[in-house]
Amino acid sequence: METVLLRKANCRILIAEIPENWDQLIPQLANFNDYADEFKQINAVKRKNEFISVRILMNILLRTTVRIKYDSDHKPYLSQHEPTTSISVSHSGNFYAVAASLKGVVGIDIEARTNRVVKVRKRYLDEEELTFLYPNESTGGLEIAWSAKEALFKCIGKDAYNFHTMKIQPFKQGKEGMLTALFTPTGKEYTLHFHQTDTYTLVYSI
Repeated sequence: METVLLRKANCRILIAEIPENWDQLIPQLANFNDYADEFKQINAVKRKNEFISVRILMNILLRTTVRIKYDSDHKPYLSQHEPTTSISVSHSGNFYAVAASLKGVVGIDIEARTNRVVKVRKRYLDEEELTFLYPNESTGGLEIAWSAKEALFKCIGKDAYNFHTMKIQPFKQGKEGMLTALFTPTGKEYTLHFHQTDTYTLVYSI
């Protein structure tokens, strides 16, 4: 397991590529017994891998054993920590990202690099967004925009279910940077940060 730690103001983010299967990972989850009953209900191998991996990484990130639970909107939270500690998790293929913030709500998304966003781009972007995100058939901007809206959805919640309600503003593309998104129902603007490598795209909002 290889990990990368990002430290931001009031927020910590851990990124990892985890190719191992759940049976190899369980010994690394010190508080597996806390999840044993829940884990028994999972049948799919992929889902088992995700379940164990995310919980290992959150323990590493917070440097203690914690219990992840989910509320009625399926947003994760830490059962034994102060309510002001916001967490977010994401996974795509063998890539995982977890984040924890002491101030404000955090949302994170990681996606393995792929060109599948080209086929679905009009489902989450309007023509104005596409003019600056997809000018030369390079998928980098489309991938950043998808992850940005996923991360923002995790911050806002079910009110942002329609991704067309979140408008990405023009930004400078590159390996890392910042962008702004407008949530049109409220008129509120959000700042997001992105990192894009040859293998994954990461976007987070804090």
